[in-house]
Amino acid sequence: MRPTSAATVSAIIVTHNRRDQLGRAVDSILSQTPRPHEVIIVDDGSTDGTPDYLRESYGDAVTVISRPHRGVSAARRCGVLAATGDWIAFLDSDDAWADGRLSVMARAVHEAPADTGCIFGDSKLVYKDRTSTVFSEAGWGETSGPQLVAEPMSSQWPYMVSLLPSSLVRREALIEAGCFQEDLESSEDLLVSFRIALRRPIVCVHDVVSIVDRTGRADSLSRRGQSSPDHFRARVLAFEETARVTGRREWRALHASAVRGWCIALARKGEACRAEALLQFKHAATLKAVLFLIFAFCGATPVRLWGYGARVRADFPQSLVPPPTPRPKTCGEGSSVRPAAEQLAGFRGK
Repeated sequence: MRPTSAATVSAIIVTHNRRDQLGRAVDSILSQTPRPHEVIIVDDGSTDGTPDYLRESYGDAVTVISRPHRGVSAARRCGVLAATGDWIAFLDSDDAWADGRLSVMARAVHEAPADTGCIFGDSKLVYKDRTSTVFSEAGWGETSGPQLVAEPMSSQWPYMVSLLPSSLVRREALIEAGCFQEDLESSEDLLVSFRIALRRPIVCVHDVVSIVDRTGRADSLSRRGQSSPDHFRARVLAFEETARVTGRREWRALHASAVRGWCIALARKGEACRAEALLQFKHAATLKAVLFLIFAFCGATPVRLWGYGARVRADFPQSLVPPPTPRPKTCGEGSSVRPAAEQLAGFRGK
């Protein structure tokens, strides 16, 4: 395989009533050298004058798509389908790209395998009282130059290091992966990232390429989505597909646990979850699954009580012991991340 050639990048921001925060995000894109091929901002039904603000402040430098409010998944899908670039670079409206992001990614594109699906960098995380980075929190050590992730799923679980604002995703790979499932109100990025990692090579760079807000704003997408049923439903879909493709029992166990998390989230909203509870048996029948099914058939209250039990808290997907895939700490012997050039010729045979 030959490395990829220079390619065009479409930057996409999705926003909803974020007029006061949006300028920082847009400015961080327009200040890049080189600039992206196009900047598309999808306004998802804002009522705070966001489209007028964008047109008055940025004119022809950005393309504004205004649409009725249908949620982040549908808005991102709209942006991808409207994009004309070979690669898509996302940014949330309350985050920012780091200086030099596109130049770092351009070098990585040149060195990556021709069928690479995603290139991601590190993210600076800004909390109320401190800052950190995704790579340091996930235990990924420092690397030099673009690295091909030998175990692509290690970039997705147990810690999703390939955050969407820090990724450059091939448009073709997004389309193959379903380009965001519109009926998911949260964690749609996790599902599409899993699907890409299952199908294509993944490359990482150590540079910090985005600045991500983790101050816990009430309107934050991540904060709103963590306790929602779709937070777990996306994981049900992701773990099911991973279990089917890899055939590994650890992913099957994660799938069953995600199903229980989904049911508990539904029960906390007072909704029945009998049909969903049956999905635990997709791959195997366990005593825990049978007991939980009995609780589910007794109604929402028993399922909520199951969720409150200390022994079940560890049953939630984000707290489970993950499949034993090696996590990259260094790029030396035994690491699951190695220079792209070293693996380029033999990647197809793995």
